[in-house]
Amino acid sequence: MATIDNLRNRAKKIRSAFLPSSITNEEEGSLFFDIINYVADNSVPGGGATLDKKYWTKEELKFLNQYITIFEEKIKACYADKSGDSELWDGHKFIDYIDQSLLAISDVQFKSVIANFLRSKDYAPGMLGYKIGEDSELRSLIIRSFLEVPELRYNRVDITIGDKWNAPCGGIIESVDTVNQIVTLKLEKGEIGSIAIDDICMGIYHSLDPLDNSTITENDGRGNRKIAGFATVYFRITEIIDDRKRFKYVLRGVSDRWKSTIHPMPMMHFVGYGNFINKARQTSNYSTRTYTRYLRNVSDWEFTAYNIAAQFGDLDNLSVFGIDMKGYSMYLDNIYMSGKIDQSAYLPDRMEFDLSNGYSLSLGEETIVTPYLYNAWDDVSLKYDRFIWTRDSGNTSEDASWNILHQASQRSLTIKFSDLNINRVIFSCEASKIGFKITGNIIV
Repeated sequence: MATIDNLRNRAKKIRSAFLPSSITNEEEGSLFFDIINYVADNSVPGGGATLDKKYWTKEELKFLNQYITIFEEKIKACYADKSGDSELWDGHKFIDYIDQSLLAISDVQFKSVIANFLRSKDYAPGMLGYKIGEDSELRSLIIRSFLEVPELRYNRVDITIGDKWNAPCGGIIESVDTVNQIVTLKLEKGEIGSIAIDDICMGIYHSLDPLDNSTITENDGRGNRKIAGFATVYFRITEIIDDRKRFKYVLRGVSDRWKSTIHPMPMMHFVGYGNFINKARQTSNYSTRTYTRYLRNVSDWEFTAYNIAAQFGDLDNLSVFGIDMKGYSMYLDNIYMSGKIDQSAYLPDRMEFDLSNGYSLSLGEETIVTPYLYNAWDDVSLKYDRFIWTRDSGNTSEDASWNILHQASQRSLTIKFSDLNINRVIFSCEASKIGFKITGNIIV
């Protein structure tokens, strides 16, 4: 027969089960049956006698909502008696605090978690896993909105594919209502937007709609520009809202030279490079990979010759305005100088190559490479008395051996198919004269 301690322990297991489904009917029925037998064996003898407070009879035992009751009360464990109420846990029912599975294999959801840090089980600093806290470490991070940090380390190179502008108007877009055509700017606390009514604005951003993004890169010199993989947006500011935090806009209309109408997008940077009315906001400058241009009196979407105040670098695109200028030069209104102009004193020598059999070789073929040195259009090759050739194929040991075999000075180099251990090998020639060296490269 079961002892009173055995009955208590089994009842405690059933009472404290996290999920009712984890207790079988067999366990409950077996406990109930053993309790009845225990009561029968320990009740007052003779039948019909008054039940002593220390014992109970079968009639007093009932099964209610998965609980065994005695005298209309649930059977309690000792720790529950001390707490004062087996139904409550710190004044609350269990379900008030935990309403989901907390097993090691469960997907647990919380509204918020307060902790010093979170880490993966396999976390090893600098090697595996992740740690998230005051000092975090993880493999990668994808941010769908803004990243605000005081410093970014390691990279010390600023790379721009596109334009860099200096203008009276510009900003970052936080959100866009394309139905009512209202833009909200991303501003720091206390920052005031630089926008003004009738500003002529442009932004280039990668659209989530692939149909918006250009398939080509082009700049016609008039202000119409495209970059492959990005959408170019033109709009005019028509109304300022909320102390320059928000503004209304209209899109640029289509024309012979511009066919797209694309709305501004969240997180897009934009520039206001001119203004239709306000002359104080009609100057700006921008830089591309090949030239820097200064603009003035910009009061329309496109530039004219009248708007080009100065340009440095490649001037080829000025030809669209009928200005016949070529190459890397300067175009500007006036020159005020106190020095001198020297046309060729500091013009450096340059190296060009002649290949007898072209840049591509087949099995058994060879080509003879001869360098020529020029200053302006004058051939100055005979002024150089030493020519050293080296090879760069990416294989350091083989290149070192090749370079030793060709370390003697020779102006012309015969390249055989056997010299090409891979496709597209770089051959360099260093030509030197007293006080000066120049190096040129070819790829065969």
